[in-house]
Amino acid sequence: GELNIQLRRNAFSYEVKKLDASPASGIKNSIQSEKRRMQVHRVDVEFEGADNQPEIIAGEKSKDYTNYYTTGTGEKGYEQVYQYGRVLYKNIYPLIDIEFNIDGQSGQFKYNFIVHPGGDLDDIQIRYRGAETNLDGTGEIAIATIGGTIKESIPESYEIGGKTIIVEYAKVSKDLYRLATNSFDHSKTLVVDPWATYFGEYYDRATDLTADSSSNLYLTGQASSNNLATAGAYQTTIGSANGDAFIAKFNKLGGREWTTYFGGEDSEYGNSIAVDSSRNIYISGITTSITNIATPGAFQVTTPGNDNAFLAKFNQFGFRQWGTYYGLVYSNAWDVATAPDGSIVLCGHTEPDPSLITAGAYQT
Repeated sequence: GELNIQLRRNAFSYEVKKLDASPASGIKNSIQSEKRRMQVHRVDVEFEGADNQPEIIAGEKSKDYTNYYTTGTGEKGYEQVYQYGRVLYKNIYPLIDIEFNIDGQSGQFKYNFIVHPGGDLDDIQIRYRGAETNLDGTGEIAIATIGGTIKESIPESYEIGGKTIIVEYAKVSKDLYRLATNSFDHSKTLVVDPWATYFGEYYDRATDLTADSSSNLYLTGQASSNNLATAGAYQTTIGSANGDAFIAKFNKLGGREWTTYFGGEDSEYGNSIAVDSSRNIYISGITTSITNIATPGAFQVTTPGNDNAFLAKFNQFGFRQWGTYYGLVYSNAWDVATAPDGSIVLCGHTEPDPSLITAGAYQT
């Protein structure tokens, strides 16, 4: 399954998604034939007795950003959403901070307890809600989820300017744990460094790639959305994880510059991508959504339902310019290209629709 992390006021959540192997029954058309049941399992990790209003400081702001034109974002979407490599919760317990970050080399999620002089390690108690947990023989907390096991371990703890300290998990009661150590220098700051390890698959698909004249690369496909379940829930939905189409831009050295998500309340696939001489970006694909696809004044602002082709334009910074449906039910826009004169060429299929035929067309 796929693993997401949600930071909360005095807690965080693991959100695991599992895609069933078998398709939904009775589905015959193209995008819906890809539909699967998606189970979502959320596990809350709560810091018992912690301050519910800690000071939160974000650091290590990313150079790239993400745009969202998806359900709930409104017509304007959410633009230039940056990522942060480090989030610090100050004094979540008296004289104790929690630092969340992603390891730059392994990509693993980790969080540190920073116990300043005068802080009491015994204040820290961790409760897991929404899953069965146990302390295994290696000293790791094993968290059972629908997509596999998450294991939390403490590979190292140390005094800043001092020595390495052994800190271990100790079970207090069912699904409640504390941190235990023999001793440390209370005049120094102690850093306890838990890691979370999870083995799973991610349900993102890349379908097309193109480049501009400066060797920047543009990728499209489908990415799973971040629907949030309630703690312990096994939420089943029909739809390709309600996946959204996406565009990602990379510079010629492979560094990501931005990502844009595009979709409505149901499923979208980005089938094809093209870039014109002004670096405007066009994606074509298929959608089952009835909202958040077409913009006002577009060629076709409504969909007859079921599968429908779409075409959307974005500028070089990933900001949406317009979007339109194209065709009747069970239509699909397989490919898009741009011509030197700025024309857009769209290729696909649709049910017979006289309104799409222009005078003098090859086949009327």
